[in-house]
Amino acid sequence: MKRRKVVINSSDYWIKITGMLQQSYALIDKQGNGKFKIFFIGETSWIFDEIEFDSEAEAIEGLNKNKFIKYDKELHEFIYLPRSPFSQAEYMMRRIYSSGEYWS
Repeated sequence: MKRRKVVINSSDYWIKITGMLQQSYALIDKQGNGKFKIFFIGETSWIFDEIEFDSEAEAIEGLNKNKFIKYDKELHEFIYLPRSPFSQAEYMMRRIYSSGEYWS
């Protein structure tokens, strides 16, 4: 069970409330190939899913369309953000959004 650390340069969080005291976090990060990847992160800093887009505008549009909102410290002062270092492991991937089941 190999786990790898993932460096995400963005600290501009998006958040989606998914249930009672439960939320998904997302960060958009520019990739070396010029594309933009949304990393979906759980409260324990594990990346559980990701989707790649051709532009940052498309990634933002996707987040908005799927009811993610920009994190605002004043509005969400009771919600604690996951912190780096972020980790990813195949056995932790849940493909919740990239499967299309909860992403339109």
